[in-house]
Amino acid sequence: MITLLLSVALAAGLHAGIPVDHPALRSPSFLTPEIGWMAEVSGGWARIYVGRTEADAVEWLERARVGLVIAPSRLEKIGDEAWGDGQQLVLFRDGNVCVNVRVSAGALVHAQTLHAAIVTGPAWPAAPTFRSDTDGLHIVAGDAVMVQVEGSVLAPGSGWVVDAEPRRIVVWDRYGRPVVWAR
Repeated sequence: MITLLLSVALAAGLHAGIPVDHPALRSPSFLTPEIGWMAEVSGGWARIYVGRTEADAVEWLERARVGLVIAPSRLEKIGDEAWGDGQQLVLFRDGNVCVNVRVSAGALVHAQTLHAAIVTGPAWPAAPTFRSDTDGLHIVAGDAVMVQVEGSVLAPGSGWVVDAEPRRIVVWDRYGRPVVWAR
């Protein structure tokens, strides 16, 4: 009953995402803004996408669903829409957040755990800026947990210091939301 109430309470709307340091998730790996990020879960993995809008998430879920070899069944009582077999696969969308769980067993339990972890909160993070000092060019990115650069190199162990202004920067915040800066 509590899970049903949480599902109804969270359904639809814009959310911040799922904390990348949630205890059910291990070793987050940040992919691209278009496909999201992923992490290990017990017995498999979960891919998580946070769209700026619900329409972005609807499109992501449809691409994920259509890309499956076997057409998944519609599942009830998790988010705005869910698909899968409940055992090895669950795809769900709640507002602007999508999750794809692939495990050896218990996919629905993992999906429900991640659904309950969705945070509604802070506004989308701001684009990164630069600050130059004697150490080099620093990427200023608020509470970023990952910064990916193209056209430059991050100095190892120095925070977000680059050797030259990058062509593109993708900054990921603690909820798995990407912000892209490009020149």
